[in-house]
Amino acid sequence: MSLQSSSEFWDGITFWLAVVGTALLFVSVVTGIAARRFARSWSEEKSEQSQRDKRTHEQSLAEAHKETARLKLELERLKTPRNLSPEQQKRIGDSLRPFAPQSTEVVYQGDDEARRLWNQVRDVLRYAGWGPHEPRLLVTTNRDPPFLQGVLVEVGPFAQNIERDAANALIDALRKEGLIVKGPFAAPNASTRIRVSVGNKP
Repeated sequence: MSLQSSSEFWDGITFWLAVVGTALLFVSVVTGIAARRFARSWSEEKSEQSQRDKRTHEQSLAEAHKETARLKLELERLKTPRNLSPEQQKRIGDSLRPFAPQSTEVVYQGDDEARRLWNQVRDVLRYAGWGPHEPRLLVTTNRDPPFLQGVLVEVGPFAQNIERDAANALIDALRKEGLIVKGPFAAPNASTRIRVSVGNKP
């Protein structure tokens, strides 16, 4: 092999080595960029997932606090006897005055708490000019065995539209003050146009 041929041979080797080196460098750079992008994307996705998990946890915690507060209020309601303050009684009575007079019977069935509430309802209706009768024990019916729960408003068999309107007004007024009231229902055996029955606390 001549000196010139040898020189050309090594020049070719050098050239291809340079090409291969450049290619390897390019591949290395591209791989590094891709790796950094993948790492950044994975980190961002992980961060977003962490934020979603945090929001979900905070939402669950807020709902748990809300439910706990609701249960505390419900427990307090169950422990507290029903009561109509003088201001509440006046509000109810004033709202019922436009329907006076009414033939109304007020009865109760239950414990001492029910009787106390019955007294307040009776006083409200008297203040409104409805003229309720004296108290008596409510005979149990098949509607609420064996004891009535809450307050029940019924209309007698001869009730007219004005009595039905009055019964609805009474129900709305009592509910606005926080009492659980059912009705109005038909009461075929009622001795008056409207009957209000006070039972035990639900």
